[in-house]
Amino acid sequence: MKTEDFTSFMPNLKQAYSITAAKYDSSTPHKLKMVDSLIVLSGFTFLLQVAYGVLVCRDPFNSFIAGVFCSMGIFAMTMSLRIQLSGQRDFEMHTSKMIFEYIIGCLLMFFAAFLLMG
Repeated sequence: MKTEDFTSFMPNLKQAYSITAAKYDSSTPHKLKMVDSLIVLSGFTFLLQVAYGVLVCRDPFNSFIAGVFCSMGIFAMTMSLRIQLSGQRDFEMHTSKMIFEYIIGCLLMFFAAFLLMG
């Protein structure tokens, strides 16, 4: 790859990012932004736990697996909630029922992780 390719690619990438960020800020409701923040946080926590487990140690292996399980479980369930909330016309449920099922699923997942830590 030549440096000319990189110098012509970067301004286009910055422009695409700024357009996408402006559209996201203007069209996404505040509550969905909070859900998106939880998705990013749980994904970052998963990556941090895996990097620590690979590079440093995973001495209590059950605890390592429980932490990774919780991070990915929250990521998956929150992503599912985000999809349901953003496309409510496609799903025939009320918002309160979706959030109730999300909370029950999280509690069950935390209980399973607690049992896994042993």
